[in-house]
Amino acid sequence: MLGELGLVGAAVICGLLALFFKSDLGLPPLVAGGIAAALLVSFGAATGFRFGHLLLAALLLVHAMVGYVELGTDSWISKITGTIMNSPANGLLLFVYTSGLMFVLRFFAGPIVERISPLGLLAASALFGAIGAAGGVGMLAAGLLGGPGIGFLQDQNASANLRESSAAVYDRYKAPKENEFLWMKTFGLDGSKVGVLEDGGKEAQRALDLMQRQNAKPDAITAQKKLVEWWTTSAAPDAAADKPLVEAASLFGGRQALKLTAFVPATMLACYALLLAWFSTRGGYKARGMHH
Repeated sequence: MLGELGLVGAAVICGLLALFFKSDLGLPPLVAGGIAAALLVSFGAATGFRFGHLLLAALLLVHAMVGYVELGTDSWISKITGTIMNSPANGLLLFVYTSGLMFVLRFFAGPIVERISPLGLLAASALFGAIGAAGGVGMLAAGLLGGPGIGFLQDQNASANLRESSAAVYDRYKAPKENEFLWMKTFGLDGSKVGVLEDGGKEAQRALDLMQRQNAKPDAITAQKKLVEWWTTSAAPDAAADKPLVEAASLFGGRQALKLTAFVPATMLACYALLLAWFSTRGGYKARGMHH
């Protein structure tokens, strides 16, 4: 079975592992790439350096896109819809509704599959996913591409919108470090500062008082004091004018992230269409059991 996967399929997995070594383990890009290449060579040696099937590699790539668009979007959707609907609670309820709808519909997919085949169902699902933006490779893609990718798109668009609206407000709420995704970098908005703006500094002061009463770590107390001091001295005087601009930028960033994410299921649709066309040249898609 591993030989059927071959080098071409293993290359997809090793590419995601290289991203894991770099992003999650913090290894230098060359080291991360070297380890992934060594794993690929080891896999090749164990399987006789068989090339494998391009179809399996294509399915792995599509599966990665499934993880990106489903699980990756799930990690952000309640926050994005909460911003759009101007209510975090309503955003969470919408997420529960869509998840419940998906759970129920999966019990009634049998008759649909019998009529249009599994590939047809996947193609139709990808089409609806592109219109509405609703295994191992899939989980890797969700964690390494989906969540970080959608977060990066939000940061990039929100910061660009706020910078155009007011450079001074952008400088006040800009994150101290760049957000990185693959080869791209951007300065997003500082989530802790935006949170302080949303409730007028109440939670930040409460957290500081609680840390001091409980004798928290000195570094944590110092960091919280800096946040409270930033609010009282730099941000509070302009908060009334800043808040609408920051909220509008966050809303714009969330909407743009969902629009761009819709290109992923659109690409999946193209992949499924190609697979359907390929199967049609071989007499059509036919389910095969283990006895074949």
